[in-house]
Amino acid sequence: MTPKNIEQITAEWVIAFNSKDIDRLLRLYHDNAKHYSPRIEKKKPETRGWLEGKAQFREWWEESFRNLPDLEYRGF
Repeated sequence: MTPKNIEQITAEWVIAFNSKDIDRLLRLYHDNAKHYSPRIEKKKPETRGWLEGKAQFREWWEESFRNLPDLEYRGF
């Protein structure tokens, strides 16, 4: 993977996230992708902070976008 590829993927991710397009976001991940965040651990302690797989990612983003409708990334 080149820096240019990484920049393209990052730009696509930010656009998908800011538009709240979960299907578009999920297309950027492997089916078995894993993600850790202390925020996840705090909100869902049973996960120990880990999301695993697209179903869990979808659930997390749906809840996040519903509860934080103004959530977005800036400065990219």
